[in-house]
Amino acid sequence: MKRVEVSVGADLDVYNILSYIYRFSPKNAEAESDKLKNHFENIGYFPGICVPLKNFFDVDTELRRSVVAPYIVITEHYETHIVIHSVFHSKENYLAKLFS
Repeated sequence: MKRVEVSVGADLDVYNILSYIYRFSPKNAEAESDKLKNHFENIGYFPGICVPLKNFFDVDTELRRSVVAPYIVITEHYETHIVIHSVFHSKENYLAKLFS
């Protein structure tokens, strides 16, 4: 298992997502929180669930993405660990936000 680090930016993304959901349903916010935490842990056990962005788009980057519906998780993989950089809703134009 690789160590998984959540960047400050990704932590803020998750906080914003859960805060928005919490306004309408605290129960759903808790469920989404559990879903994201489990996904982050699974990335450490199964790093292959993160697919290079360059496999989908014409971008020169080592960043990868995984999907935990309806979210896109952006990661960067190193020999000893994995960094979660961002978490986006799948309806967001995450490429524009990543590369602008």
